[in-house]
Amino acid sequence: MTPPATTATATQSVEVPSPSATGKKVDPEPDSAEVPYYRNCDQAYDAGVAPLFEGEPGYRAALDADGDGEACEGRQGNGDPGPGSDGDVYYENCAAVRAAGADPIRKGEPGYGRHLDRDGDGVGCE
Repeated sequence: MTPPATTATATQSVEVPSPSATGKKVDPEPDSAEVPYYRNCDQAYDAGVAPLFEGEPGYRAALDADGDGEACEGRQGNGDPGPGSDGDVYYENCAAVRAAGADPIRKGEPGYGRHLDRDGDGVGCE
């Protein structure tokens, strides 16, 4: 009787140096699940994702100038008509609001602008 044939497999361990050990920089593989990063609101507008809300991909506090949880809301309007828009009232500063007898001025009222509301509570020139 002949004994059953056996095969032996040899394994060899090869050590591969890490990229830092070789001094070479290795770019990470692109990750399709990567969170979008917008350097500024113009990039978010161009991507068609503005405004961004806290908790959404791409939102970051640096894009949320007034800290209300909504970033890059400027182009769609935030109560600030800015100078010369549609003949609406515009006040350059609180001195002008007070001179017109319009203080305090609330968000939604003619002439309200974020630049007049230091604490961002919707009431300017308090």
